[in-house]
Amino acid sequence: MSRWVNHEYEGTIAFLFIAISTLIPWNISTAATNIAGQVTTGQWWFGQLLQVGGSSELSGFYHLVQAIQLQEGTAVYPGYVLWGISSVIFAAAIGLAFALFVREEAVVERMPVRYVAGGLLIASGIGFVAASIWISTRGIPGTYVPVGGAFQVLFGLLLATNRYGTDAEVVNPNPEPDA
Repeated sequence: MSRWVNHEYEGTIAFLFIAISTLIPWNISTAATNIAGQVTTGQWWFGQLLQVGGSSELSGFYHLVQAIQLQEGTAVYPGYVLWGISSVIFAAAIGLAFALFVREEAVVERMPVRYVAGGLLIASGIGFVAASIWISTRGIPGTYVPVGGAFQVLFGLLLATNRYGTDAEVVNPNPEPDA
């Protein structure tokens, strides 16, 4: 894959990708139950917005730890734990984004941002997608869409596969010496 962004902008792009990923829910789901009616959730790395049919008792926002505790002892609990682990990885990406925002030049000099940011996004995105699959196959039957998880994997792959160098070096990394 050829270079799609210049090296000097990789820190900015990494910051943008992480910031966008912070705003997109990693999973959106809707399901119909006989007992509670329609159940709709939006799950971000930090918590879950839950709307349960006619029940205002269960509807509301649950931060990550509350959401995991709410599922303790159920078949979807391991998926929620995976969500928690993926959130810790994503929190590291957010820390990197903050460092890039505050001191981009210093961060870019010390580490290969495209690999670090890309790797964190890929790892957390795969974790979120796996958590969504776990929850959808063992929870209430319905529609589960791992939107944010898929975007994180895509953003991470774009970052990690960006090549360094000028256009000429990318096209022909070993040019023939002039005779």
